[in-house]
Amino acid sequence: MIPSVDQSERYGQRVFSPEDDTEGERLAALAATFDPASRGHLTAFGVGPGWHCLDVGSGAGTMARWLADRVGPTGSVTAVDRDARHLRAHHDPRLTVHETDLTAFDPGTGRFDLVHSRMVLMHVREHEAMLRRMVGWLKPGGLMVMSDSAELGGASSTHPAYRATLTGLSRLLDVTIGTDTNHGRRYPGLLAECGLTGVTLAVDLPVVTADSPMARFWELTIRQTAPRLIELGLVEPGAVDEALRYLRDPGTHELSLVLCTASGRRPA
Repeated sequence: MIPSVDQSERYGQRVFSPEDDTEGERLAALAATFDPASRGHLTAFGVGPGWHCLDVGSGAGTMARWLADRVGPTGSVTAVDRDARHLRAHHDPRLTVHETDLTAFDPGTGRFDLVHSRMVLMHVREHEAMLRRMVGWLKPGGLMVMSDSAELGGASSTHPAYRATLTGLSRLLDVTIGTDTNHGRRYPGLLAECGLTGVTLAVDLPVVTADSPMARFWELTIRQTAPRLIELGLVEPGAVDEALRYLRDPGTHELSLVLCTASGRRPA
């Protein structure tokens, strides 16, 4: 039986707090894992000079800065995050930065050629309503590219402690901040329901090895959440320690979260 938790808690308040000394490194490890895939998808969609782009939940800012490189001086990039300290740490005058909760952000309708988000709406309880709002920020003919996860690696691992720890982590995020770790696979249907056309879906699956940024991401994620995992009885302390050792083992080869990237266009 899981003790009662605050159902109003949001990402960054306790879980993944920006006040944690390792949060910047954790976000950087996630970016190092998935930026190549995200850049590849956006390049294939033709993002380029003159585009006006919105990057939602910019985190470390790596994708926002890359978009600024792509769109050049005739385009623009707006970056929004509920805590912009990591964006400010790598100040880029080409970015227009908004530090606000996504639910309070309102740039106006029909503003952007591209609305991009990665690993954000999966952590937002009101994700369907938020997605509908975001569609409204697109210009007619504008492109929406949304990436979130689907679970595969942790739940199917043959390593008991690693499996138990990642399964417990998914449960923790669900009961505390309302995270849906399988949200990415829902995007094609959700984008179509929002009236977008030409909907596509692509998946990317990194491998976890001891020297990989994904292993570092999981290590920092587990270390940050371990006290609450244990407090709520979701994972035994010994399993957490064993999972951390496993992530540093040169012989480890694991599957990880699937990154589901869906796209669609607002009708012209």
